[in-house]
Amino acid sequence: MEINIRKIRWADMFTLSEIIDKMGITEEVAKLSKKAQGGTDSDADASTQLVVLLVSKLHLAKKEIGNMVADFTGLTAKEVEELGIAEIKEVIVKIIKGVNWGDVFPSGTTE
Repeated sequence: MEINIRKIRWADMFTLSEIIDKMGITEEVAKLSKKAQGGTDSDADASTQLVVLLVSKLHLAKKEIGNMVADFTGLTAKEVEELGIAEIKEVIVKIIKGVNWGDVFPSGTTE
């Protein structure tokens, strides 16, 4: 099933910030962004690493991520809970790839 997401808006950055804080991955996300900007990893590699990082910490922000996916897709919370793993992964990857992480974590923000 193809699931479309809406365009990422400024207000979404607050939701993403809340999720990243709750998951305790701020420094890791910043480092992945810096690596992608510095050319040490391709954008695809950095995105893949970010997906793995997020999946490993999903349990820490289950409700917030479910609400975000529902908001991006127009699905209800119940429909999001019923999505298969491949479908939820597809949505999360689309959201991650839709964010210009270099704008979120400018080079030099963290060491």
